[in-house]
Amino acid sequence: MSPNDYTRMFANKSFHYLFADVFLMHYGSMGVLSVQDKDMWMSFLPKTTQKRTLTEGVEMYASHEKYAAYKKEFDEYVRSSAEYFEDQLQKEIFSGEEIREFFGMAARHFSYYSKTEFFYTDGIDSTKMVPSVQEFDALKLGGRAYLNKILFAEYVPNFVDKLSEQYSVPKEELFKYSVAEIVSLSDGKSVPEREIEERAVVFASLRETLFGKEAYERVKDFLAPYRERSDVIKGSVAYKGVVRGKARVLAPDFSDFSKIAAAVEEMQQGEILVAETTAPEIVAACKKAAAIITNQGGILSHAAIIARELKIPCIIGTDKNVVLNIKTGDELLVDADNGIIKIIR
Repeated sequence: MSPNDYTRMFANKSFHYLFADVFLMHYGSMGVLSVQDKDMWMSFLPKTTQKRTLTEGVEMYASHEKYAAYKKEFDEYVRSSAEYFEDQLQKEIFSGEEIREFFGMAARHFSYYSKTEFFYTDGIDSTKMVPSVQEFDALKLGGRAYLNKILFAEYVPNFVDKLSEQYSVPKEELFKYSVAEIVSLSDGKSVPEREIEERAVVFASLRETLFGKEAYERVKDFLAPYRERSDVIKGSVAYKGVVRGKARVLAPDFSDFSKIAAAVEEMQQGEILVAETTAPEIVAACKKAAAIITNQGGILSHAAIIARELKIPCIIGTDKNVVLNIKTGDELLVDADNGIIKIIR
């Protein structure tokens, strides 16, 4: 199992183990890895899988019939799942099967939303795509907004609140359980405290999950390239231009989703937005930005689309972790003519 055989997917500075487990309920079947230590979470997709998903994406978005079927199923899932979640959250007591079903419904979202991500869309010629770029962007942003509501802002957090009361286990502790371990609470089986403490370091796939010392070497191997320090960072150009200005780093902490709006509010007009990706929760920041830089993204990423609309320089898919290397207030030279970012301390 070599890091060279995988493509970086998503990252965050913190991610509850429970969220990662729900994530793998869908992505695990694609061979995805979830890798975490005390200050970084990252997921990785096998390059062999990416070849397949890129082909599937091209075929789906070029076919009126396939795209229409996908869009209809996605819309129906959003409608029916919202009804389901609202109904379930009226209850106070849940059986093991109801717990499994609730998290399974949450994980189903990834089966639809994933098809808007770079590993499905990077091979698409946008001029031959059935939906317009604007329609696609709305689909992607709407899907991400609903994902936020399910996992971070409302449905799952409220569900965990109820489970905490039902089983007299602190909420913060439950976020360190897997779905199967929460289900086992109905049989009186809890996770020992010493095991909970080891979950600051996790290496997980569909086949195995390692914690603490057992996970350390694998986690280090996968995360090491993304800890490299550099004052020169390269990436793909989404919109050309050259800008110099101060950085505003927005790295949302999904362990405390409520703080994101305040961070966006603090951003000043004309600053250079630096982020993992430009998800709905930071769209307002994009409109203040003189330029956009993101770790993640392809030519149909929201960062690329909004930069073209606003006509501001944009560099995506960087070779170094911009959130790690750049600090708010750093002076940056963004050369989006050549895909180069220079940090001027």
